[in-house]
Order: sequence, then C-alpha cells, then structure tokens
Amino acid sequence: MRSLLRVHEILEVFRRRFESGNTLAILNAVALCADENLPLPTWLATAYQSALQAFLQPGGPLSLDAVFQSPNLPSDTPKKAAGARLDWQLAGDLWLAANDIAASDDTLRSLDAVIDAVLSLGNYGVGKTKARELILMIENNQHEQLVHQPSKHLSRFLEKRRKR
Repeated sequence: MRSLLRVHEILEVFRRRFESGNTLAILNAVALCADENLPLPTWLATAYQSALQAFLQPGGPLSLDAVFQSPNLPSDTPKKAAGARLDWQLAGDLWLAANDIAASDDTLRSLDAVIDAVLSLGNYGVGKTKARELILMIENNQHEQLVHQPSKHLSRFLEKRRKR
C-alpha cells in the first residue's frame, strides 16, 4: 500500500491529465483507487459517471474506446493502438536498462552515452533516435508522476553526475 499522500499526488496527476483531454486517465485513477481500496474522489466519480452515461445514451459513442482514450495512445486503428502499446512496453524496458547502466557505470555522464551503452548490450530492435524518444517519453511521464522527488529522474541523476 502507498501512503495516502502519495495516492493523492498520483490522483492529482490523473486529474490534470483528464482535464487536458485524456479520458483514459479516468480508468487509471479508478484502478488506483481499487488497488488501494479507497473511495473515488468527487472529481473522479463525476467524470466516470458522465463518461459512462454518455456511452449508454442512444446516439452516444459507439465504443468504450471512443469514451476512454488518450492522445498518447492512438486507437483509431488496431495497428496504431498495438504499435503504441508496444512502444510503451519497449520504452519501459529501455528506461529501466538505462537507469541500471547509468547507476552501475560512473563514467557515463550524458543520456547519449547511456543510450549507446544500452543499445550495445541488448537487442531492442531500434536505433538511437527511437531509443532516445522512447526513454524521454518515460522520463516525461516519470517527471509528471514524481514532481516531489526530482532526484528519481534519469536526466537529473546524470546532471548531478556531470556537476561532480
């Protein structure tokens, strides 16, 4: 179980995502509340009810994909949706590998050097540009989630190392 403060911080991230048009954040927030055995905050209960009611109304959206969607996960075609999911999975693997390598090798001082090391050690099926894009995608997501813990970001870690 997470602390209530941490759950509240994460829910605030989901609320901001929802308010910026990412309705998939509603489902993420509901899942978090279910995992933590907590009641839904008012904003979430209202958003969930509104989205579901819109779907259930005659003439409403034809699928739940149309109701719960994210601009970061294109779902207009099954191929695009599958590609976006694979990108997120690969991005997580690359980001974890980058963090492990950066922590274990004090000589690496830049993201480019870390990416080169990651790609040389594993077969990820992407080039340096795509690897950088995917790692930064996770970094940006982490930045949003870890607002109160900036030292947890790979970029911040490397920046501190360069200053030493």
